[in-house]
Amino acid sequence: MDIIFFDTETNGFQGSSVLSISAIKVNYDEKTNKFSKKGEFNRFYFRNEGEEVNEGAVKVNGLTDDVIAQERRKSSLNYPETFKEDMTNFYNFCGDTEHFVAHNIKFDRSFIDFPLKNQFDTMLANVNVLKLPGKYEDSYKWPKLSECAEHYKVPVKENELHGSYYDVLVMFRVFYQMTKHPETKDKVFQFMKGKENMNKQVNLAVKR
Repeated sequence: MDIIFFDTETNGFQGSSVLSISAIKVNYDEKTNKFSKKGEFNRFYFRNEGEEVNEGAVKVNGLTDDVIAQERRKSSLNYPETFKEDMTNFYNFCGDTEHFVAHNIKFDRSFIDFPLKNQFDTMLANVNVLKLPGKYEDSYKWPKLSECAEHYKVPVKENELHGSYYDVLVMFRVFYQMTKHPETKDKVFQFMKGKENMNKQVNLAVKR
């Protein structure tokens, strides 16, 4: 079975422009219990026409127009300037894949205009595992990708976080470690069997 791990960097909140999207397609062999990479999608885009720069977002992801132009020049591909115009190519990359993983998938999937069948969120799946103190009493907060990585002993380079491709690689390594962890392995394999859909879970405040 194939699984797509993906991440977006955007010009702000839901409804803003996608500045980069990265995805890796991984095959899981149930007989050998091994993962193998099948392909990747890694592209950079300019803002939609008329949309102003969100300085706060760009401060986090570093995707100024100059950086985006530079990244696009590195690619041997000739693809549309905005993600909205390139949606068909991403759809074709996903093909008949039915399993999708992201960290805060509710946010990332909001920029995609086709349905994702089986969804798994490495953020929500780890709320009750990391048990990080929340804003309110008797609640846990949603863990950052870096916090999940630290918990599962996945090494990260802090200066590369918030780069969509790097985040996808870290996310996959976290997911892989979750397949071995006693608190999460059942949930992960239920997802891969199509019986666990993290999209249905709402963990705004989880009681201790």
